[in-house]
Amino acid sequence: MIINGTASIDELYAQNNDQIFGLDGDDILDASNGQGSNLLNGGGGKDRLLGNLNDTLVGGLGSDRLYALGVLGNNSLNGNEDNDQLFVVEGGNNQLDGGSGNDQLVISGGSGSNTLVGGLGNDVLNVANGTGNNYLVGGENDDILIGGTASDSLFGGIGDDSLFGGVQGSQLTGGAGLDRFFIASAAIPDTPVEVLDFTKTEDKVIVVGIPEVKSFADLILEPTGSDTTIKASINGNIKTLGILKGIQANSLTPDDFNFLASVFLIVPASANEGNAVTFTITRTGDALTQQSVTVSTSIVGSDTASDSDFVAKTETIVFNSGETAKTFTVQTNQDALFEENETFSVTLTNPTNGGLISATNGTAQGTINNDDAAPIFAIASASGTEGNSITFTITRTGNAQTSQSVTVSTAISTGDTASESDFAAKTQTLTFAQNETSKTFTVETNQDSQAEENETFSVNLTNPTNGATISTSNGTAKGRINDDDTTTTSSVFAIASASGTEGNSINLHSTWTGNAQTSQSVTVSTAISTGDTASESDFAAKTQTLTFAQNETSKTFTVETNQDSQAEENETFSVNLTNPTNGATISTSNGTAKGRINDDDTTTTSSVFAIASASGTEGNSINFTITRTGNTQTSQSVTVSIPEASVVLSNDFVPKTQTLTFQAGDTSQTFSIQTIQDNLIEPDETFNVALSNPTNGATISPTSGTAQGTIIDNDSAMSRREGRDVFTIKGNAAKVRLKAILKRHSSSLVNEIGVFKVDDENGSINGIVPDGVGYTQAALARARVIFSTIANIPNGFSTQDLTSLREFESGDNLRFYIIRNSTTDAVLAGITPSTEVLFSNSLTQKITNLNNGEFSLAWEDGFGTSISDFQDLVVNIQSTNESLPLGTNLHGQNQGEVIDLRDINQAVTADFILNREATFNNFIGFYQVVDDNGGIDTDGDQLADILPGQTGYAQAAVRGRVEGIDLTVNNQATSTFTNKQLIGGAIFAPFIISNGTVDQFLNNQVDQVYFAYLGANPDQTDHIRLLGNNIFGFEDLPDGGDQDFNDVIVRVNLSIE
Repeated sequence: MIINGTASIDELYAQNNDQIFGLDGDDILDASNGQGSNLLNGGGGKDRLLGNLNDTLVGGLGSDRLYALGVLGNNSLNGNEDNDQLFVVEGGNNQLDGGSGNDQLVISGGSGSNTLVGGLGNDVLNVANGTGNNYLVGGENDDILIGGTASDSLFGGIGDDSLFGGVQGSQLTGGAGLDRFFIASAAIPDTPVEVLDFTKTEDKVIVVGIPEVKSFADLILEPTGSDTTIKASINGNIKTLGILKGIQANSLTPDDFNFLASVFLIVPASANEGNAVTFTITRTGDALTQQSVTVSTSIVGSDTASDSDFVAKTETIVFNSGETAKTFTVQTNQDALFEENETFSVTLTNPTNGGLISATNGTAQGTINNDDAAPIFAIASASGTEGNSITFTITRTGNAQTSQSVTVSTAISTGDTASESDFAAKTQTLTFAQNETSKTFTVETNQDSQAEENETFSVNLTNPTNGATISTSNGTAKGRINDDDTTTTSSVFAIASASGTEGNSINLHSTWTGNAQTSQSVTVSTAISTGDTASESDFAAKTQTLTFAQNETSKTFTVETNQDSQAEENETFSVNLTNPTNGATISTSNGTAKGRINDDDTTTTSSVFAIASASGTEGNSINFTITRTGNTQTSQSVTVSIPEASVVLSNDFVPKTQTLTFQAGDTSQTFSIQTIQDNLIEPDETFNVALSNPTNGATISPTSGTAQGTIIDNDSAMSRREGRDVFTIKGNAAKVRLKAILKRHSSSLVNEIGVFKVDDENGSINGIVPDGVGYTQAALARARVIFSTIANIPNGFSTQDLTSLREFESGDNLRFYIIRNSTTDAVLAGITPSTEVLFSNSLTQKITNLNNGEFSLAWEDGFGTSISDFQDLVVNIQSTNESLPLGTNLHGQNQGEVIDLRDINQAVTADFILNREATFNNFIGFYQVVDDNGGIDTDGDQLADILPGQTGYAQAAVRGRVEGIDLTVNNQATSTFTNKQLIGGAIFAPFIISNGTVDQFLNNQVDQVYFAYLGANPDQTDHIRLLGNNIFGFEDLPDGGDQDFNDVIVRVNLSIE
């Protein structure tokens, strides 16, 4: 029977002697249950073909997957064009031909003799798990050929090939090119590997993963006729590794060999307590050999953590061929105790197959960051009568679960009136035991018989221990010593203001009233105080102590003034009374007097100061010009300052007050204000600058005595420097949202686009420049996923203008990337190689300025018929003040395909819209998790009891799903579920039951359920992607299936009343 598909996606089945043609579209052609002798031709598209017995499978155009499943085998698999994957699951005597493209040909099992031909492209031919005598031909380009457990024949062909001999005497022929012959890879072959065409100066013999063979000196080269037998001493026994045909032993040098060794290392990591600490283990050197290393936690000498702070763990991590990085996760425990950050150690041991542990990075430190508030010490002021003790109370607030101490000491500080003889100085360290919140500190005061004002001293808290802090407002207290001495009448000193003509003396009279029965004195001194207009040159400064004898009530204090010839305003200075003795006091109203110097010079013209308004761009100085008109023949000054209202209302400039002195003849000067650069988009801002205090007879202009400064804003919402791919995003607040809108996509791949913060306009991260070593890992560690774009769109679903919002700090520098046909999660987990991460360059991205702060990013992913039209993925980006949609707080983070309602304290209404393009009848549900890592609470204590990957996780998730949200949809149809309820304050994660129901899964009738957390999925593969704000795309096949993520699409609309 001949069966033809359509140009859409077909699922066709063959039985016996059938011919099936899928034509265009991503088809599934299945003969796995047939009787054999079928022809399956996928045609165009990414097809999946399954054969059984004597079947012929032809992939056609597109990246196809061909499977030979029958026990008896004898199938023919031809990938044809593009990058294909050909698998023999069991059975033998199959023919595999990759055709053109970078193909993978794999014998997963079976004892038959298979023939594998890579064809054009960089192919991988792998029969490591086969037990038959296989025949492998790489073809053209740079291929990898891996032998199995029998006697295989490997032919590299044209190109720089890597050939791995098996354990039963494989025959290796490199062909043309610079070839590498692996004669012993992590194991000694039972039968020596034969290399038939080794070429000196071009080819290399590789020995890897054999601990006893690390250099040329460890080899034994024996001539055998015209051949060379390569041997080594292994545990005291001579073992044969391989034979070089036609090569003389004495012609070989160390340059003909390579001894690759892999080195395992681990780097430090940290997390807040209660979260998981994720360590990255990397493998350098040989990455082609499967190896493992043991990773275990411990507490060593310098570590500060205890056993209760984290979950101890030992795990053996396996690195498969080609893998260079893996992660190791340690769960920390939440507590309510304030403490220093704590550390534990993670150590690498037991590397297998010749691996080594880094001498410097074989152990890493994990840091558990404390997230509990620090205790605060405070002290309250106190008082007591002189001669008695004063008791101060010191309190400790906040976390009091540990012993802490604080030092308490007396002092005489600025403003205090006590002297050293008034109290006993004291310093004491108070230790607060666990749960103790209050202690006292006692200071003894000294008795005297002198009537005096109450006196003060200070008590300070210092040196808190074990993470405690000192209160910023109550870290110092005042001790007041209350005087208990009396006198019948107190004496009061006063002074009266006076004036005189310049050049003459001014006599000020000080009086002594009240009790004048004892000798008392007072100090009189001149000063220039606030509001005074005299200068130091206008009078002779003077300080004098006046002693009043018994019954003397008045004395004179004389100040000499200086003559000048300058016409000016009358000028003033101050005369102050201080230091009264023997219980006398200073009058509260007349303790200071004014001396007025009357000017006796005249002028016909006065000077006038004026200031002009000015402006400048933020971050630069604004320069104001002050002019003097009229009489400019004398030295005069004027004060320029920012009025208090402008200072209080603005953080946009540095406030400043300056006195400008104009010498004789000067008519203008400049006053500069430095403005402050910010990252906020805002209107131009203004402040005032005022003139005051003109001297020597000058005046302030009544119309131009105040000027306005204008700060011109220079920020734009989204900008980039010409020729760079780094964008600066800004908004009108500290937080700003990036809005990405999908405008077009034409790729056949399901690509993911993301964004990450960089340190400067060059795109550097922690000193690593783009394309530098470690840049990809550093970028993905900061990455925020925007969304993925699907290629095959179900009926009823539109990708036009799909939107995603991500929040950043205003002023952040951003760079974008895409991952071809995979996800950030998969790259970070080591599932997808970092080579699939594309950053911006002339071959991958085209940037267009759409004006008004909006840009278009057009990507070219390098696949398909057109590789230069930049239409594979086009998004528009801009800065926006829009709020993040409900539930999207975790979108963009690692494994963040969830609904986060933790910031909502009420019920949330959810409407679900489903579309489907799949053969399977899938079930979608949601379940509650307690944290970002996907932990499930099973006992109601709000703590994670089961983590992703642990036994029982899937059962707990499905059993604990949100009742009433049971989502299904027919193929190529649309289903809507409205008015569903989700509780606020929680995270809800989606799951998919592949081709089954909840009851079937709980009754063990189906077992394929997939989650947003890779560790929870049995295949450790992504099955859920973000397609936009609260839009989730699901993949229902194991191992990523066809990776189209359109098997079910769920759009969630959330609202609150």
